Amino acid sequence: EFLGQGVDPVVRAGSSSQADASDWTGSNCQDIMGLPQLSRFSRLAFKVYGLKVDSCADLGPRGCILSLAKAVCPRICGCGDPAGAVLLTGPLDGCPAMCEKTESYASALQALPCTEKSLAELQADATWAMYGAELGNKLDVILVSYEQVKTALCSAGDGGKCQNVLHKLGCGVVKYWKTMVKEIFHLDSINVCAGKWFGQQLTTRPLSIMCPITCGCNSNSFGQDGYACPGQCSV
Repeated sequence: EFLGQGVDPVVRAGSSSQADASDWTGSNCQDIMGLPQLSRFSRLAFKVYGLKVDSCADLGPRGCILSLAKAVCPRICGCGDPAGAVLLTGPLDGCPAMCEKTESYASALQALPCTEKSLAELQADATWAMYGAELGNKLDVILVSYEQVKTALCSAGDGGKCQNVLHKLGCGVVKYWKTMVKEIFHLDSINVCAGKWFGQQLTTRPLSIMCPITCGCNSNSFGQDGYACPGQCSV
């Protein structure tokens, strides 16, 4: 049982060997697979996953789900794009921390409109579908030994599957997730608008980019928890 114990007993079970990879790969948010010291290693590593990748240009959206891909190809995988097609953009999942601190990231964020798609629109949105798949896969790893906890946490998804939560709820996941984590773990610090899902083990790009109205971006351009909002949202 984990009621009242916080998420630490659970997230420790999902520790990632990728934790420090982005400390040296792509430290300036540049694609570095072509560097002589990394090229051969990267090609062989991708081959383990059944992918033939000779350069970052060979990576499609599905390939960019891999932490390795984001570590050596952060630019093409969208680590430096506030509206990029991968959800898991933290250093634990491969993206260099520098990517969200670049001038190009800030400029792209400033240009984003303060609009939010409806549930039906998000259910038909390829990026949102990718986010859902990534979220589900990550929770499958973190909660591999805690099936009952996972089923309760993702009860809104069809069949209690975490992969289906975003598809089912759209931006309604903001309120739902905070409520469920508080109910199960007695925590108040969860805020998916800021990318805070499940302790340090599950942080993502801020959902405030896709859900600015739900996240209150039209009343506070920097959010209430330090998260970024589209630049076109009014203060």
